[in-house]
Amino acid sequence: RPGGLVGTGVEGKKRLCGGMNYESMQGKVAADLLTIFGQVESPGKVIICGNFAGTDQYYNAMGFERRIWESKQPLDIYKISYDEDPVQVADIIRRELEGSVPVYAIYTCSTRSTIAMCRAIEESGMAGKVHAIGSDVFQESAQFMRDGVLQAILHSRPTTMSYQAAQVMTAYLAYGEAPPDGEIFIDPCIVLPGSLEYYVKTIPNFGDEDKARLFEIPEGNIKMTR
Repeated sequence: RPGGLVGTGVEGKKRLCGGMNYESMQGKVAADLLTIFGQVESPGKVIICGNFAGTDQYYNAMGFERRIWESKQPLDIYKISYDEDPVQVADIIRRELEGSVPVYAIYTCSTRSTIAMCRAIEESGMAGKVHAIGSDVFQESAQFMRDGVLQAILHSRPTTMSYQAAQVMTAYLAYGEAPPDGEIFIDPCIVLPGSLEYYVKTIPNFGDEDKARLFEIPEGNIKMTR
């Protein structure tokens, strides 16, 4: 029986539709947040981290890269990609932060790599010294923003995605109405320190349930490319 499923990880499965973000646009927005307010003064690098084996985060990264190239900033782009979920990438990010080439900014496409990035920044003593953009609002990311580790969060609004999926299922099961399209797109929100508490208050059961779970896997499953 078809179902109202959320996310692009279920492509090819029998479903009514999928709810998702405009991933390429989200990546471009992240790049704009890093570069739109001024010229980078000296050459350096930006890091983007995520599971690029999935089409959603792949297109997210492509949008980010394209926008960085278009900005003509003196920045090299490094990608930290992992093949399995969940993943721990803090060690790799920490080594890059402590390396000889300065890291201007880091953007993560996923919840778990957001935690890894923030831990690496804290442990390297780089909080407030490197631009950091994470994904989604949950207990850990909210606290990292309050602590000054995260400067921005691109929130994919999973509660809204789930609500849309429930509407699709209700319409189908109760009235036999199929969705007009195979995909429902949800615009992401840009969350900044000044708007964080508003979004925290709008997330149901935030204090009880919205906490990410981070597990470690062998570092051999992590790839870094330039």
